[in-house]
Parts: sequence; C-alpha cells; structure tokens
Amino acid sequence: MLWERAKAGGVLELGDLSTTWRKLDRVFEIARQVSSARDSRLFDGRGMDESRPGGHRLYALAERYLDAAQDCHEALPRLLQAHGATQTAMWCLVRGQFEASFYALWLLSPRDSATRVLRGIQLEWLDDASTRRYAREVLLDGLTPIDDELRKAELERHERLDREHAAVFAAECEALGSKMSRPLTVNLIEELGGLDSRVIPGQRVLLRHTWRTLAGLQHGNTGALLRVSSKRKEGEGIGSVVLHLEPDDAAFQTLASTTAWLTVNALLSYMDKHQPANRQAVYDLAEVGRIREEWSRL
Repeated sequence: MLWERAKAGGVLELGDLSTTWRKLDRVFEIARQVSSARDSRLFDGRGMDESRPGGHRLYALAERYLDAAQDCHEALPRLLQAHGATQTAMWCLVRGQFEASFYALWLLSPRDSATRVLRGIQLEWLDDASTRRYAREVLLDGLTPIDDELRKAELERHERLDREHAAVFAAECEALGSKMSRPLTVNLIEELGGLDSRVIPGQRVLLRHTWRTLAGLQHGNTGALLRVSSKRKEGEGIGSVVLHLEPDDAAFQTLASTTAWLTVNALLSYMDKHQPANRQAVYDLAEVGRIREEWSRL
C-alpha cells in the first residue's frame, strides 16, 4: 500500500462549543481588565503572595501559562476553518491549551499562600535546571565549534550557576517552611486528581481521561486515536482489518469543552487572587444585571 497524505475528514458540528469559546473569550477579557484595574494599595491574594520570599516568580509564571492557553484557544477555530479537522494538528492545540491551563490552575488554586509561592519556585527551579542540562548537553555533544579549553570553562561556569541558583531556590523554599533540596517534577495525572479548586470528584476523572487522551494523540498512540475517531470498515487482510478513521464530533466536543472548562477555572482562580481581602463593599446590582444579560447573549 502506498503512503497517502492524510486529509481532513468528517464533519464537526461543534454543538455548544462555539458558545463556550465565545464565553471563554469574554472571561479572558475580564481577567485582563481585573489585572489592569488592580489597586496595589489594597491587600489581596496577589499582594500576600508577592510579599513572600520567591513570591515575585508566581504571577509572571501564571500569566505566561494563561497567555499560552489563550494562544492555543484562539488558534483552534482558525485552524479548523483553514485546515479542517484532522487527526493531529487540532489535537496538538487542544493539548497545548489543556496543559497550560492546568499549570496556571495548579499554581494558583491552593488556598494557602505559601503553597502557591512554593509551587512557583518549584516550576522556576525545574525550568532553570532544564536550561542548565541543555547547556551541558550542547557543550558535550562534540559538535559545538569551540576548543577544549573554552568548552571546559563553559561547563564549569554552568555548574557554578547551577549551584548558585539552586542555593537561591532552596533558601526561598526554606524561608517558606520547606526543605526542598531539588525541584520535584510535576505528575499531571496525580495532580489532576488533587486539584483543590472548584473541582468535584467526577470532574477529576474526566480531567485525567482528557489528559491521557490528548497526550496519547500527541505521541501517536493508536488507542487514543481510536477513542476519538468514527470508524468505517473498508476491507480485511490476513489477521487484520482495514479501517477508515475520521474525527468524531462527540469526542472532540467532550475534550475541547473539558479543556475550555479547565481554562475558565484557571482564569477564575487568577481573578480571585486580585480581589481585595476586604469584600464588604456594596455591589452595583445594575452592573451585575448587565453582566448577566451580556453573558446570556454570548
């Protein structure tokens, strides 16, 4: 059989996804408004976090992940319109949005400020350690066009930076009551089951299912592909069956809507950290009504 170029196939009706995506656009807009309108003179969760050792790392990280989630979210409908529904490209965007949303929510969801800051340090430390590993690999691969003396000096410099940075991260952890001596990797499957922000047990199962499927699709896993495809038998071989696979609309709606839900919760957690600790202010009921009306029209 000749190798044929994969083509867009199947029809995605999307169901309520178009409405969900429009509402998510609005939540992104509101989150940015909340951030820009923040009064630093008022005490809020962000102020508490940033007053702690290492707290300066947390919100730069969270906003970077939220930016990544928004980029994938906005690119997905454009991809479907221009390229069609295929079995690789669209899933890469959904997975990118899911993973970025998870990390933003994982950083910000703990109720305890010290835990949030520790998680920010942990991810920054993992990032820094990865940078050092990459530098050492490049220097040791034998292809880098530098002489041995300079290579040795660069390796020593990166080892020194690794020790110095590790000491800074460890000191910040110790000041927060943790004895972390090296950065711990984040197991998404375990952490999805332990998210402590607006997540009920049934949703944790769905989140894990969604992540396993999206990760499997990213890595060409056959089982994941079969789970998200409609199948049509086209022939049989010796001990085999020839199937024609097309993206399944119901599967796409489930995974994309679950991902959007995760993104919304990450944004809500982010906005919550910008609310003043004193919430005794009188609400403008007319403004609340206007927002409800706008939301119902989306």
